[in-house]
Amino acid sequence: MSEPDEIRQRLDALEAQVNVLTEGQAESRRPADLFAMVDRDVADLKQAFGAQRHVLQALRDTQVEQGRALVEHGQALGAIVVTLGSIQETQRSMQGEMHSMRDAQRSTQDDVRSLQGDMRSVQQTLADHGRILARLDPGD
Repeated sequence: MSEPDEIRQRLDALEAQVNVLTEGQAESRRPADLFAMVDRDVADLKQAFGAQRHVLQALRDTQVEQGRALVEHGQALGAIVVTLGSIQETQRSMQGEMHSMRDAQRSTQDDVRSLQGDMRSVQQTLADHGRILARLDPGD
Protein backbone atom coordinates (compact mmCIF):
# COMPACT_ATOMS: atom_id res chain seq x y z
CA MET A 1 0.00 0.00 0.00
CA SER A 2 1.18 3.40 -0.81
CA GLU A 3 1.46 6.21 1.50
CA PRO A 4 -1.43 8.24 0.02
CA ASP A 5 -3.69 5.18 0.30
CA GLU A 6 -2.65 4.70 3.87
CA ILE A 7 -3.30 8.37 4.62
CA ARG A 8 -6.62 8.09 2.90
CA GLN A 9 -7.58 5.07 5.06
CA ARG A 10 -6.43 6.82 8.18
CA LEU A 11 -8.39 9.91 7.13
CA ASP A 12 -11.49 7.77 6.52
CA ALA A 13 -11.03 6.16 9.94
CA LEU A 14 -10.64 9.57 11.57
CA GLU A 15 -13.72 10.88 9.77
CA ALA A 16 -15.65 7.82 10.96
CA GLN A 17 -14.48 8.44 14.51
CA VAL A 18 -15.40 12.13 14.23
CA ASN A 19 -18.85 11.14 12.93
CA VAL A 20 -19.31 8.73 15.84
CA LEU A 21 -18.18 11.40 18.30
CA THR A 22 -20.44 13.99 16.67
CA GLU A 23 -23.42 11.63 16.82
CA GLY A 24 -22.58 10.79 20.42
CA GLN A 25 -22.34 14.43 21.28
CA ALA A 26 -25.72 15.08 19.57
CA GLU A 27 -27.23 12.16 21.42
CA SER A 28 -25.77 13.36 24.69
CA ARG A 29 -27.39 16.72 24.06
CA ARG A 30 -30.73 14.99 23.72
CA PRO A 31 -30.69 13.66 27.30
CA ALA A 32 -29.58 17.11 28.49
CA ASP A 33 -32.47 18.62 26.54
CA LEU A 34 -34.76 15.97 28.00
CA PHE A 35 -33.53 16.70 31.51
CA ALA A 36 -34.21 20.40 30.92
CA MET A 37 -37.70 19.62 29.65
CA VAL A 38 -38.32 17.29 32.60
CA ASP A 39 -37.11 20.01 34.93
CA ARG A 40 -39.54 22.50 33.34
CA ASP A 41 -42.34 19.92 33.52
CA VAL A 42 -41.63 19.25 37.20
CA ALA A 43 -41.68 23.01 37.88
CA ASP A 44 -45.01 23.28 36.01
CA LEU A 45 -46.41 20.34 38.00
CA LYS A 46 -45.27 21.91 41.27
CA GLN A 47 -46.99 25.13 40.30
CA ALA A 48 -50.17 23.25 39.29
CA PHE A 49 -50.15 21.21 42.50
CA GLY A 50 -49.64 24.40 44.49
CA ALA A 51 -52.65 25.96 42.77
CA GLN A 52 -54.69 22.81 43.42
CA ARG A 53 -53.61 22.86 47.06
CA HIS A 54 -54.87 26.46 47.32
CA VAL A 55 -58.17 25.49 45.70
CA LEU A 56 -58.59 22.53 48.06
CA GLN A 57 -57.80 24.73 51.06
CA ALA A 58 -60.37 27.27 49.88
CA LEU A 59 -62.94 24.46 49.48
CA ARG A 60 -62.11 23.19 52.96
CA ASP A 61 -62.52 26.68 54.44
CA THR A 62 -65.85 27.06 52.65
CA GLN A 63 -67.04 23.68 53.91
CA VAL A 64 -66.04 24.56 57.46
CA GLU A 65 -68.00 27.82 57.21
CA GLN A 66 -70.98 25.98 55.73
CA GLY A 67 -70.76 23.36 58.47
CA ARG A 68 -70.91 26.08 61.12
CA ALA A 69 -73.87 27.66 59.36
CA LEU A 70 -75.61 24.26 59.22
CA VAL A 71 -75.05 23.78 62.95
CA GLU A 72 -76.59 27.20 63.61
CA HIS A 73 -79.50 26.39 61.31
CA GLY A 74 -79.97 23.05 63.06
CA GLN A 75 -80.09 24.77 66.43
CA ALA A 76 -82.57 27.32 65.12
CA LEU A 77 -84.73 24.55 63.65
CA GLY A 78 -84.56 22.69 66.96
CA ALA A 79 -85.83 25.78 68.77
CA ILE A 80 -88.59 26.15 66.18
CA VAL A 81 -89.62 22.52 66.66
CA VAL A 82 -89.80 23.03 70.43
CA THR A 83 -91.87 26.20 69.94
CA LEU A 84 -94.21 24.44 67.51
CA GLY A 85 -94.61 21.56 69.96
CA SER A 86 -95.55 24.04 72.68
CA ILE A 87 -98.03 25.75 70.35
CA GLN A 88 -99.59 22.40 69.43
CA GLU A 89 -99.90 21.47 73.09
CA THR A 90 -101.55 24.82 73.81
CA GLN A 91 -103.93 24.28 70.89
CA ARG A 92 -104.85 20.80 72.17
CA SER A 93 -105.45 22.23 75.62
CA MET A 94 -107.58 25.02 74.19
CA GLN A 95 -109.53 22.54 72.08
CA GLY A 96 -110.19 20.50 75.19
CA GLU A 97 -111.38 23.61 77.00
CA MET A 98 -113.56 24.52 74.00
CA HIS A 99 -115.12 21.04 74.07
CA SER A 100 -115.75 21.46 77.79
CA MET A 101 -117.28 24.89 77.17
CA ARG A 102 -119.47 23.52 74.37
CA ASP A 103 -120.60 20.69 76.65
CA ALA A 104 -121.36 23.23 79.37
CA GLN A 105 -123.21 25.41 76.84
CA ARG A 106 -125.27 22.43 75.66
CA SER A 107 -126.02 21.52 79.24
CA THR A 108 -127.04 25.12 79.93
CA GLN A 109 -129.20 25.14 76.79
CA ASP A 110 -130.81 21.89 77.91
CA ASP A 111 -131.41 23.42 81.37
CA VAL A 112 -132.91 26.53 79.73
CA ARG A 113 -135.21 24.37 77.61
CA SER A 114 -136.20 22.40 80.67
CA LEU A 115 -136.89 25.63 82.59
CA GLN A 116 -138.86 26.97 79.64
CA GLY A 117 -140.92 23.79 79.72
CA ASP A 118 -141.34 24.13 83.49
CA MET A 119 -142.37 27.79 83.03
CA ARG A 120 -144.97 26.79 80.45
CA SER A 121 -146.22 24.21 82.88
CA VAL A 122 -146.32 26.82 85.68
CA GLN A 123 -148.03 29.30 83.35
CA GLN A 124 -150.53 26.63 82.39
CA THR A 125 -151.09 25.83 86.07
CA LEU A 126 -151.51 29.55 86.88
CA ALA A 127 -153.92 29.93 84.00
CA ASP A 128 -155.85 26.90 85.24
CA HIS A 129 -155.87 28.31 88.79
CA GLY A 130 -156.98 31.67 87.43
CA ARG A 131 -159.91 30.04 85.67
CA ILE A 132 -160.79 28.04 88.76
CA LEU A 133 -160.65 31.18 90.94
CA ALA A 134 -162.73 33.04 88.42
CA ARG A 135 -165.40 30.38 88.66
CA LEU A 136 -165.25 30.32 92.44
CA ASP A 137 -165.25 34.04 92.84
CA PRO A 138 -167.12 35.47 89.93
CA GLY A 139 -166.12 38.92 91.19
CA ASP A 140 -168.07 42.06 91.15
